[in-house]
Amino acid sequence: MSSTVRTLAFLPCLLGVACSSGQPVEVRFAARFGDADAACGSTYDAIGTTASSVELLDLRAYISGLKIDGAGTIDAEEPWQSQDVALLDFEDKTGACTGNADLRAVVRAHARADSGTLEFDLGVPESLNHLDPAKLTSPLNVSSMFWGWTAGFRFLKLDLATTGQPAGWVVHIGSSGCAGVTGGNAACVEPNRVHVTLEGWTPDSTVVMDLSKLVAGADVDTNTENTGPGCMSEPNDPECVGVFEALGLPLGDAPAGEQTVFSVEAP
Repeated sequence: MSSTVRTLAFLPCLLGVACSSGQPVEVRFAARFGDADAACGSTYDAIGTTASSVELLDLRAYISGLKIDGAGTIDAEEPWQSQDVALLDFEDKTGACTGNADLRAVVRAHARADSGTLEFDLGVPESLNHLDPAKLTSPLNVSSMFWGWTAGFRFLKLDLATTGQPAGWVVHIGSSGCAGVTGGNAACVEPNRVHVTLEGWTPDSTVVMDLSKLVAGADVDTNTENTGPGCMSEPNDPECVGVFEALGLPLGDAPAGEQTVFSVEAP
């Protein structure tokens, strides 16, 4: 690498943008139902155990701790990235979607390697998870992604209108069994952060989040009485069993396994 190219690669750091030592990398994400891109205003068939038809209402997720071959730091880039956390947004408030017009499907970071084993967490780090979002910088000040100081953030927010639940069947992944003092001192029985490890990532590849696989073992047309609408990360909610299995998370007596939702797609 020439001295000129090296200087340009590190220009964000020289200008005061928070980044780690290394080279700039850009990790592209895609959300899909099988082979179809997840988008507002579209209907997707054969979803879940009842082969339901579903429409997207909201889809956002927090990514943190991104590393390539064991090292890396997410850059600061308002309003999408700060404090080693990035927000992905796959809805644009068209159709039945209720979020906002802006889309974001990329995470920009610095790492020593530009390809190899990609790792990240689906979630917000514990050190930030129970702070007051009104006092945090973007993207951690999005009120619709926050449950409350004790419970913390929704790490993944997927809202669907389904054949059997047209008013909404959701997947909200976040920490559960949380108690304690608000403002950062809460403790949670189940952190519910999904650690994802993907081999063979290159800058030309795409990290795919397959929502069909996420809810493949769930009945998206039914909601168990006296539980939240869909899966809201409660360990006694039957609608969470298949979802947590797909994410590789433990639930109740079921141990953690291998996640099947995220994969690397070559160009």
